[in-house]
Amino acid sequence: MRIIDDSHLLTSTEKTLIDDVLIFKFSSRSFYFDSLAGSLEIEIDPKPKSEDGAPIDRQEVVDALSQAEKEQIEADKELLEAFKRGNSNKNKLKNYLLGKGYLNQSDGTTIVPSIDLFGEFEVEPTPRVIIYLGSLIKCSKRDGGLIATLVHELFHAFNYFKGGKARSVREVDEPMVEFAAGIFLKAMSQTDSSFNAIYTWHQKEVYSKTKGVGEIACYGFGRYLMDNVATKSKFGEDQWIESYAKISSSINPTRPIVSAIQKELYPFYPAQSEPEVFQLFEELIFPSSAKKKSGTAGPVKTGKLRRFYTVIIKGSRLGPYKMWEVIREFIFFRLNNGVPFSTIYNEISKGKKLISDTPGFVSCATGKTEGKTVVFKGGSYYITTQLRDNKANDNFRIIRDYINNNYPDFQITEITGLI
Repeated sequence: MRIIDDSHLLTSTEKTLIDDVLIFKFSSRSFYFDSLAGSLEIEIDPKPKSEDGAPIDRQEVVDALSQAEKEQIEADKELLEAFKRGNSNKNKLKNYLLGKGYLNQSDGTTIVPSIDLFGEFEVEPTPRVIIYLGSLIKCSKRDGGLIATLVHELFHAFNYFKGGKARSVREVDEPMVEFAAGIFLKAMSQTDSSFNAIYTWHQKEVYSKTKGVGEIACYGFGRYLMDNVATKSKFGEDQWIESYAKISSSINPTRPIVSAIQKELYPFYPAQSEPEVFQLFEELIFPSSAKKKSGTAGPVKTGKLRRFYTVIIKGSRLGPYKMWEVIREFIFFRLNNGVPFSTIYNEISKGKKLISDTPGFVSCATGKTEGKTVVFKGGSYYITTQLRDNKANDNFRIIRDYINNNYPDFQITEITGLI
């Protein structure tokens, strides 16, 4: 594997660390990056890399907006709509962004700063990993940033060579690459103590992204995968990495299960639904994980059925949504039309503890003290997650049939075939 360092920026220690990474045999299948030799170049670039040539402090980007907003928010206003929709955490974030000057006071439109890139993987004109050493100079530990970034981008390259093309879905690919990089660096630190500090740096860096907004948030889910695959999955860490690499380029972003992951990981980190997102990842990477193992007696049974829905409000299709989220959208739809909550309560709850404007009133799962809390125009509302839609008399089936029959401007459609 050719390393291009025309400006002679790498120290002898950094060169040794890079060589150690390339020859380290990782996983039970003895995979190592140097097996990509002849197919890949590593280029050390002295310049900082940012979208508009005006890099800012990376921690401010982690705490505020990321490059994803520059690419997407101005086009589809998803983040701004999330602000307007109302949530106590998002409102707090909006105030923070206003204070930092990232939102206009007058109309709430987004002012997007640039972001320093540490590295990237490019396919054209030839596959190569580029490390922007000018950006890494700002790191509290340069060799930590250098090696962690290198391993991250090498896993992008690994997925490319295994799958046949570059990533297809960012919200799936970036968490998986951060996860793979973390497992790799952990394995290295267990055999070479000089990698302990690098592994620690990477852990802190990925965790910081769980506090971010937009594109950065999905990177942060790599930390949850690092912490939970070994104990909560029937598949090993190396199986996750290699199985994902094989399917990474063929993931269809229009599949409902992929849309559900994207919705959870953009624009905010899914702090309250990490286990559900984890299960979605496992079902995507291992489609058989929801089925009974072959060779066992009896018919093959599918796992727990996941139900998602789209909502068409005045001609605009939204979703996919979970059941409680559909109810949230209907509450906002009615409140926005000037309907008092007491009327909405009578329509939805019908004497049952399904929604409320009083804390502690809705039914909730064992061990939980409350359902989902949403905020709209200063008011807090509570929605149960104890919802069912299997039979005609199930509570959510009754709700959606009622809404579909009475509100032509708010129509609910079930999504099937997630896996």
